[in-house]
Amino acid sequence: MATRLGFRALLTLWLLGTAGIVAVPGVVAESSRPWDELQTRIRASEALLAGTMANIPPADQVAMARFARAQVGAPEAEGAAFVAAISRLPSPDGTALPDTSEWETRLAADPEAAQAFARTWPLLATARSTAERIGLSANDVYLTVDEGVKPGFYEDHIAFVLGAQGWWEDTVYPGQPYDITAIDGLHWRASYLSSLGGRPGGFGHNPVHDPILPRFETDEWGTWYSVWTSEAVGPEATLALTMDIEASAVREMMATAAKRSIVAILVTFGIVLLVARQVALRVSRPVAALQEGARAVLEERYSYAAPPLGSREFVDLIGTFNRMIRQLGERVNLLQTLEKLLSKELAETAMREGLQLGGKEAECTVLFTDFAGFSTITANMKAPDVVHALNDYFNVLIPIIKRHGGFVDKYIGDAIVAFFGAPLPIPNHADRALQCTVAMQRALRELNADRQARGLVTFDMRVGINSGEVVVGAIGCDEKLEYTSIGETTTLANRMESASPIGHACVAAGTRTRLREPLPAGVTLDAEEPIAVKGYGAPVAASRLWVDERRFQRP
Repeated sequence: MATRLGFRALLTLWLLGTAGIVAVPGVVAESSRPWDELQTRIRASEALLAGTMANIPPADQVAMARFARAQVGAPEAEGAAFVAAISRLPSPDGTALPDTSEWETRLAADPEAAQAFARTWPLLATARSTAERIGLSANDVYLTVDEGVKPGFYEDHIAFVLGAQGWWEDTVYPGQPYDITAIDGLHWRASYLSSLGGRPGGFGHNPVHDPILPRFETDEWGTWYSVWTSEAVGPEATLALTMDIEASAVREMMATAAKRSIVAILVTFGIVLLVARQVALRVSRPVAALQEGARAVLEERYSYAAPPLGSREFVDLIGTFNRMIRQLGERVNLLQTLEKLLSKELAETAMREGLQLGGKEAECTVLFTDFAGFSTITANMKAPDVVHALNDYFNVLIPIIKRHGGFVDKYIGDAIVAFFGAPLPIPNHADRALQCTVAMQRALRELNADRQARGLVTFDMRVGINSGEVVVGAIGCDEKLEYTSIGETTTLANRMESASPIGHACVAAGTRTRLREPLPAGVTLDAEEPIAVKGYGAPVAASRLWVDERRFQRP
């Protein structure tokens, strides 16, 4: 049911009531101790990283970054083999060294980088062991290189350069992709890329108040947070030295602090839950009604009306939503109606741009069809059989007309009248009408073959087409309107149908002069000749269009 108070007022009252009874000072004091410990660990990590980076000569930094950048996109190689190639240390359990030939070949091409890696790996390993000794629980210490945010690899990735782990561990190799979006690490590069407001040479770490809890990362290696420093190693590259620190100890401290705060907030939670339940009811019920409305739209149930529930804002929203569903249903119904008259393409265009009804002059191509000998063939047929036969043929012919952009004007018994170029203009209306004629005759022959095989009566069709200026529009009276075309062009198209050979078509000169596209394969168009037609004192110029076979043979 609707309420006089808005949702914002209800939420404000709930927050004020909650804040008034929460034991804020006690909870804050108890919860601050883990934060202080986290800050202490971050400062110790920064000091360790600063000392390690200072011990890596700038020339070595540049050489290692250059080598790693060159490996981006190179065939993947084993990280353990790389570390073995630069360290040659035995494993603690005596595991044999892996095959290092691939990396030795690559390093041989850049001896400066090879020496830099050999000098730097012990520094990283020492930093890692030092971190463990002072209780930082470091998972790894590693170098990465970043060319900045730009299309391609560096849009979502940076590249590993070197890790502190031994070759017998799960180590990394130069050029190995590091997808920083997968760990939500955009804050990482934002701290040292000047294009994102950062600066090389400073320190960074995971956001620790985001907005309340630290942002720890979780992946297949566990839960951890990172601390890093960086140096520019060229105009387009930044080298970052990062330490990943296992977060379980900090989490345990936070859990302990939370447990000590539970007693203080249990009563508060009870009151908050009661208030939240009332707020949730006022929110969830109208949201559920809107969700049902969304499902109704997906299922095309446009008669659905969501009940007016919730606060004033929700009632207004639901009312707007219901009006939207009704209008959408009207548009869908209009589109479906237009698709019965026009092709899908023209129907969608009409929905976007609108139809101009009323009389107007337009250049169109008018098409008339007629079944030869229809009255004689159906003289002894029952009326339902005649209707069924016509529907069988029209179900094949009408979609072809619409597919070619034609507008089905009317049925005159067994005849179809259609025109191309109205109610929406079509630049190549003559070519479309001719192609439609060919497609209809071919489809009719296939249908006749099927009907004859089933022992049903068959019909052959004549087609006449003419192009020129016509008057199109809604013609009739208040009781009945019909969108049609009138004029000399329409009349001559009708006469062309009468002059057409059975199974083919007759094309008036008005259409022939407007043809721009090649004739379909297997189709021929005779030269123009004078043809005597009913209602014209002198013969008119026309051409006979032969579809596949000049002398049509019935199937």
